Amino acid sequence: MRWAGMRIMWSDDTPSETEVQVAALRKLGVEVERARTAEQAHALLSNGRVFDLVILDVRLPTQEALPAELVAIKKEFGIDVGSQLNGLVIARWLQTSGRLAPYVFYTMVGEAKHRYSRALARLVDPEGKRFYGKQNRDYWGDGVQNLVKEALGVNDAV
Repeated sequence: MRWAGMRIMWSDDTPSETEVQVAALRKLGVEVERARTAEQAHALLSNGRVFDLVILDVRLPTQEALPAELVAIKKEFGIDVGSQLNGLVIARWLQTSGRLAPYVFYTMVGEAKHRYSRALARLVDPEGKRFYGKQNRDYWGDGVQNLVKEALGVNDAV
């Protein structure tokens, strides 16, 4: 797999939790742009830049008012406008806006407090194939390469 020149947008409201993974990707020559809020993620994805992969935390806070198109998606799903389930909203926006970036969720999927998030995520990922858990040590540090390969459907086996 060719890593140099790959572009990834990674959103997480707690960047310290993914610092090691991002550093490992950058060491390979991957350009990683970070977003801590829903507005930052939306801005990065709206500005015409092309990403090979978008990695989303299910829960992304807002700092200001969400763009109207994201508020409309929240209403479509019946998600409270004040809710932090904005990673799901960004994923739905990617699906419906014509942006073709593949996306996955990298989140605490194993924790009970996120069961509601997982249930809502089924609306944008009915088969549950886009979820990668932060607690899975296979994806920590240099193992993040495995997450990216799986997310993009790359099999290095010859």
